Amino acid sequence: MLMIKTEQISALNRDAYVRFEQRLVDYLFEHLPHSGLSEDEAALRDTVKTSIQSAARYGYSTEPDVTRYVYLEMLLGSDLLSNPQFTRLAALLLDSAQEPGARLD
Repeated sequence: MLMIKTEQISALNRDAYVRFEQRLVDYLFEHLPHSGLSEDEAALRDTVKTSIQSAARYGYSTEPDVTRYVYLEMLLGSDLLSNPQFTRLAALLLDSAQEPGARLD
């Protein structure tokens, strides 16, 4: 019988997370080439990590939802939920009466 240790599962999860981060960085470079994103991949990766944490705080946990949330932050700024210019958008994104994915539609 094959036994997988907790440490191995953690390592697999970490590897999957790192691959997701890289896909997200690549996606942003591809879809927002002239948006002023940092040309420094390490700096962009740090920004992506922070945005992923923000997404998790607001209930976004699936890869597509997190990707869409991070994309919005990259387009509109990391303060999009507190920026008075985006009050209506923030209300939609934070609406706990709706599933996280539905808030992004």
